Amino acid sequence: PFDCLHFSWYNRYTTKGNNAPSDVHPYELCLGNSRTNAWQMLPYPSGDMAEYGQLFDRLTQAFQDIFVWIGSMLQVHLPKAEYEVLAQVAESLPGNAASAVELFISLVININ
Repeated sequence: PFDCLHFSWYNRYTTKGNNAPSDVHPYELCLGNSRTNAWQMLPYPSGDMAEYGQLFDRLTQAFQDIFVWIGSMLQVHLPKAEYEVLAQVAESLPGNAASAVELFISLVININ
């Protein structure tokens, strides 16, 4: 097995919005006497991002040109709708955080 580092954003406790009314904000939804816990819906950075933040910053700086190139290749080769979904997810991180890995919200480093 490989040792690895996961520089990722997680959203483990997302709730489904199927059958939810479209005129009510998700934070205002209630079911009986219980309300949705909005804090559970917020994405959060992985433990490796917190523990190895300086390494993550250096890696993303060193490989920035490659990440931009990968993003441009995805834009050329993916259907427009799929590309737009990836871009929308990567642009919607909390606190106006920007993904350093063009169009992705994770960078996994395998150490052999």
